[in-house]
Amino acid sequence: MNKTKQKISNIIFLSSLILLWIICIIPILKNSNNYNQVNNRTSYKITKPTSKEFLNNNYQQQLENAISDQMPKYNYLQLLYPVMSNYLNYKTIKVLNLNHQNNYINLGNINMYHDYLVYNPIIKDDLKNYEDDLKKINYIKQKINADIYLYYINSDYNINFETNKTKDIDKYLKQKLKIGDNNIKTLTINSFEDYQKYFYKYDHHWNNRGTYQAYKEIATMMKLTDILPIKDEVCLQDRTILGSKSKSIALNKFLKEDICIYIYDYPSFTIKINNEEVEQYGANLEDLKNMTELSYATIYGSDYEEIIFENNSQNNSKKLLIYSNSYSNSINKLLASNYEYTYVIDGRYNSNFDMIKYVNEKKIDDILILANNMLFGDTIKWGDFQ
Repeated sequence: MNKTKQKISNIIFLSSLILLWIICIIPILKNSNNYNQVNNRTSYKITKPTSKEFLNNNYQQQLENAISDQMPKYNYLQLLYPVMSNYLNYKTIKVLNLNHQNNYINLGNINMYHDYLVYNPIIKDDLKNYEDDLKKINYIKQKINADIYLYYINSDYNINFETNKTKDIDKYLKQKLKIGDNNIKTLTINSFEDYQKYFYKYDHHWNNRGTYQAYKEIATMMKLTDILPIKDEVCLQDRTILGSKSKSIALNKFLKEDICIYIYDYPSFTIKINNEEVEQYGANLEDLKNMTELSYATIYGSDYEEIIFENNSQNNSKKLLIYSNSYSNSINKLLASNYEYTYVIDGRYNSNFDMIKYVNEKKIDDILILANNMLFGDTIKWGDFQ
């Protein structure tokens, strides 16, 4: 009898292991999760390691990110603990009207300043974590004929709103980069009022005004002559914004804001995402009007290894490469309006990317590196010379 019970126990145990394998391990290996809903970005995926990536520890970090992204519902499990505490903190702040004081109110891994969610400012950072990337850009410049431009996005990381102390990013980049001072520009944020104007309340991305301000400055820097004008502005009232910041503290279901979108007369594009032709990049206005929950990626388009815009109204034979993280999503089509071909690469998801090889093969004329602390801080690929 005892042996029979033992056999049954063993069978149950083995069955549980098999079930666990089916539920967790197989989906992870399949790389079936394409989008991380909690963090509002494209999911990391498990890739084949190279000896160089393994030795410098890049692959181990990428594998850890991929496993957490691919494990079913893992990212939602991460939010269980902070949900109630952050909600209670938020309600307390609203009741006591603390959100209008000129100081940071800590909500765990993020702060509230007035009614905005903001990151901790990193003012004392000596910027040395940028240097390796800047050296690679200088090396690339020596090996190609294309012009390189860099537009740096200052954000709440780079300014302390309580003191208005900021980093001098512009000076630092012009000291370190050898691409010409006129080819370097930064989105200037000198006060909380500047930040309010250009960024969402509950997401780290720039809003429609920030996007258009950057577009105008980039176009001027790159000497582009045909700047698309704003045709109209549509504001969607009181929408839940599925922002990276509100999601990180599990408050995305409780926080709402007005989402304004600029309307442009874009030229006709043929668009390919990862070599597959698609009808559009980003949602159309009528669909957005019917949505109660919105995200930056929903409005403007998500992150991919490669996006190619062929401008059917342009025959100037000029080619642009945009190398960026998700900040370029809202600006891709604006810049693509000035070129016959525009290639957009997100270095976080293109593990085999080699900029020198890519630029020479595609015969790129201009390169725009759209950067912020997240681009330089992420695990990105510049090429085999690394």
